[in-house]
Amino acid sequence: MTTDKSKGRVKVKEEAQLSKTTQRNLARATRNLAKIFEENLRELEDSRLDQFKKKAVFVRWQADSEMNPDKWDLASALRCLPNSPSSVWHERLETLKADAQLHGDSEVLRFTDRMLALVNEQDKKNAYSEHGELTYPLFSPSESYGGKEKK
Repeated sequence: MTTDKSKGRVKVKEEAQLSKTTQRNLARATRNLAKIFEENLRELEDSRLDQFKKKAVFVRWQADSEMNPDKWDLASALRCLPNSPSSVWHERLETLKADAQLHGDSEVLRFTDRMLALVNEQDKKNAYSEHGELTYPLFSPSESYGGKEKK
């Protein structure tokens, strides 16, 4: 601690240097926390993927991979609204695809590829504004995702 006599104030000099032992302990603690974080993140991703695989739309698709899911069921499984813009559908499917790739889940990868193809097909049918944004929702209220009515 030093005193500045001209202004009558006490200045505290900050000790910015850490001892070598403290630096090593801090580095070790940081590595341990990173490892714990990675393990918890992997568990969260596992559970998110496992939760998706229990969704009715995925179970039905496994039974018939050529089926065109109802947009409401798919939206629910992807946690978005049926009238969400195309970009939201793409983002949700790409996130799911990344989780499946990370965990080597070929069934979910095939599902996401099929659904992305349907979204892209639907995109081509929709009108876009001059800025490349959808001018109306991805689906009309009565159509299923693949453009076929539910039976």
